[in-house]
Amino acid sequence: MYLNYHTEMSNIHIFLKFRELPNTKLCEKLDIYGSKDISKLVEKMNKIFSQQKQMLKKIISYRQSLVGELTYYKNVCSKTIETNQRMVIGLGDESVFEVSITLDHLTGVPFIPASSLKGLFKSVIFTQKIENRELSESEIVSFQKKLEEDLNSEDTDILEMQILFGTQHLKGCLIFMDTYPTEDALENSNIFELDITNCHYVSYYTGEGIPGDWENPNPVFFITVRKGIKFKFNILFDLNKWYNIREYLKTRTNTIEQIEKTIDKWINQKEIWDTLVYQALCIYGIGAKTRLGYGTFKIL
Repeated sequence: MYLNYHTEMSNIHIFLKFRELPNTKLCEKLDIYGSKDISKLVEKMNKIFSQQKQMLKKIISYRQSLVGELTYYKNVCSKTIETNQRMVIGLGDESVFEVSITLDHLTGVPFIPASSLKGLFKSVIFTQKIENRELSESEIVSFQKKLEEDLNSEDTDILEMQILFGTQHLKGCLIFMDTYPTEDALENSNIFELDITNCHYVSYYTGEGIPGDWENPNPVFFITVRKGIKFKFNILFDLNKWYNIREYLKTRTNTIEQIEKTIDKWINQKEIWDTLVYQALCIYGIGAKTRLGYGTFKIL
């Protein structure tokens, strides 16, 4: 599940608060069953958004207000970002078409799942750690395995990542929230755009022949979030959990002061998040086809 406890609870609150509003079941209005024309689906989706703009604004505003009501959590990173290229998340998920896109199951709004953000940010920090340590391939494998084991009080790099992102048996202190479009982003009635990937050499890629210009292309259409759509994301820090972990470590490591200073930077220093967000979302990108520039953002 990509939803953690807090985002799941916010979805329940939203359902209870807005369940009386008419026409909230957007997917029922798409009428896509029995149809394979994905271009018509994009037109219908954009039309529905233009018709239900005010209702969607209320839901997104209410969702954002819930972030400030969580006790014992500090909002360590809150930024507005804008798609620098098209974005598609969940391209390989199950769908009535060949391809898919991640949409909120209550409203049909495109969003970035918390698990995608967490995986991206963890990957960026992991890459930085192994590059700084100049690890060999076997050492990288060992380093990665240790991240999922119990708290490692001997290696501060591993311990730092375990505290932030958790292990197999311990929930991390960072809480990533699902990221939704901003209210003003919904003013644009054309959030979705149709895109295409075209395989020219089907026989070659399926191992049945050699590439040649006598083959017919096999176009696959898919839905994307278009360039220029703004999103607002928040990352919280669980202060109560950090307090419990710190008390546990005080009797088990001699490097407690060093790790306290390191974690304090993640809690209080804006610069460390500015750098990480830029690397993760402006350079790495999120979702599918990032090597082609999809899923990259600019920070507003």
